[in-house]
Amino acid sequence: MIAIIAVSFFALLLLGVPVAFVIGGEESEEFHRQSAALARAWAALNPKVVDIAGANHFTVIDGLAQPGSELNGLVTAMLA
Repeated sequence: MIAIIAVSFFALLLLGVPVAFVIGGEESEEFHRQSAALARAWAALNPKVVDIAGANHFTVIDGLAQPGSELNGLVTAMLA
């Protein structure tokens, strides 16, 4: 598992793939802590950390299907 994570990290770094950590605003402090820790660990990728207000881990992706939402805008910009 460690090897897969290391290969993924370096592949993303070499390819210049944009990275975002998206977390629901209604998640526990532990979810927020883990997301922040992963973003710090992967700082070389310059990840965006996005907190979606009012969302949890079940609803955080709902915005993907909603043009004009924060998440839809983020993904659209990353694909441009």
